[in-house]
Amino acid sequence: MTGADYYSLTALPALDLPGAAPPLSLSELLRQIPPGRAHVLVRTVLLAEDLLQREAFQAGELAAPEPVVLTPEQARGEAPLPPELEPPPSDGTARALPADVVWESYYGHAAAIAHTMRSPFLQEWVAMEVRLRNELARVRAHALGLQAAPYLVATAVQGGAADVEAALNAWLDAPDPLTGLRALISARWRWIEQHEPLYTFAADEFAVYAARLALLHRWRRTATARARWRSPPGGKPE
Repeated sequence: MTGADYYSLTALPALDLPGAAPPLSLSELLRQIPPGRAHVLVRTVLLAEDLLQREAFQAGELAAPEPVVLTPEQARGEAPLPPELEPPPSDGTARALPADVVWESYYGHAAAIAHTMRSPFLQEWVAMEVRLRNELARVRAHALGLQAAPYLVATAVQGGAADVEAALNAWLDAPDPLTGLRALISARWRWIEQHEPLYTFAADEFAVYAARLALLHRWRRTATARARWRSPPGGKPE
């Protein structure tokens, strides 16, 4: 780690647990990351958050995405995605959802970045995220009487089932969808606590910070969603 990296990391504000207000925006974070490995890793983590917002916007769940890596037009689905998100070669499995093709590309791209940048944290984070996404897809497909295979993505880079068991159980036990979403956020936070590199001051610590900050912003968006969900048509939130 260079002196600039050390200064940038120690200058970042502390992050409280999910539910606390994020101390800075995701775009502010990216601007504070020095060029080099740390910037590449943070950009890769934040691209996933942009894609989540893009998906939520296209589903009518988000009024206006606030992308950091993508352009506003790309985040709204009005412009082609960047080259790194071009569809990978077909593995012969037809994807049931167009968004899954994008996620297949993203996870392959992120795994390649983790390998190139020699980032153990990013590699493990990608494997966990893929496994969790696929396990959730399997549960939903089973509940609907569907085959799960068309809903699975990037199985070549997914981690072990035990790595996401707690998150999956918390989601299954939730009484409503928004509580379930927050349970997944909290479970992801705990996973990071168990896998983060401590006091190494290596580039991976920037990726850890980005993943945590993204979760805080994701939780903040659930507060807006909960207010909208509880609001009667034409009325104010309860």
